[in-house]
Amino acid sequence: MKSNKLKGLTLMETVLYIGLTAVVMMIVVPFMLSTQESSLRTTNRVVALQSSSFVIQHIQDTFSKTLSINTTNTVFNNDSGVLSVMLKDGEKIYRLENSRIYYNSIPITPNNVQVRKMYLEPVTNRKNEVVATRVTIEISSIGKYGQTETNNFLAIIR
Repeated sequence: MKSNKLKGLTLMETVLYIGLTAVVMMIVVPFMLSTQESSLRTTNRVVALQSSSFVIQHIQDTFSKTLSINTTNTVFNNDSGVLSVMLKDGEKIYRLENSRIYYNSIPITPNNVQVRKMYLEPVTNRKNEVVATRVTIEISSIGKYGQTETNNFLAIIR
């Protein structure tokens, strides 16, 4: 007659496998969490960079069509600046309000960023006419891993 011998894992083998799995998990899990955190930071930085680039391009495009800067309605040397420019089809206004930049009451920055600063400095010619504006914009992405992007540029009437 054949004997019935059951084969299986001993208690010691099971404990050893559980211990090895725990060691591997202690190495893998922190690596995965740091990779996820890094990915979120990169995503937030890209959001801030894209928003900042769009605002700069929008203002530069407007200035390529600008006839003059309306100094009466423009607020210079203030972190919440207001920029009023005259175009062929009338006055256009950039305004920092509720942490967003608006162009004629239309938001040009998305909801997932916060504009902390829109600082405008006038640049004048010899006749004391404003011919350009130095613009400083500080944009931050919103969230736990928010990133801030600060840009300085010169917008010149052409």
